[in-house]
Amino acid sequence: MASVKMVQRVSGTRDGVAWPDVGGVLEVSAEEAEGLVAAGVAEAVESAKPSKKAAAPAKRAEKAVTTAVEER
Repeated sequence: MASVKMVQRVSGTRDGVAWPDVGGVLEVSAEEAEGLVAAGVAEAVESAKPSKKAAAPAKRAEKAVTTAVEER
């Protein structure tokens, strides 16, 4: 799943529900998100929940920087 923020108003409905207003965020499949962004009606939104895999490298990088500074 991917999040997109609407940058243009879309008329009609999607799965029986009105499209979000401009600025509204919508959860869609990655493929649909790509299509909406390519069409210029939405922009990609970063996920609000960081994954555990994304957090681990940041911690290792922080430790590497701390170790490098301590060695100087």
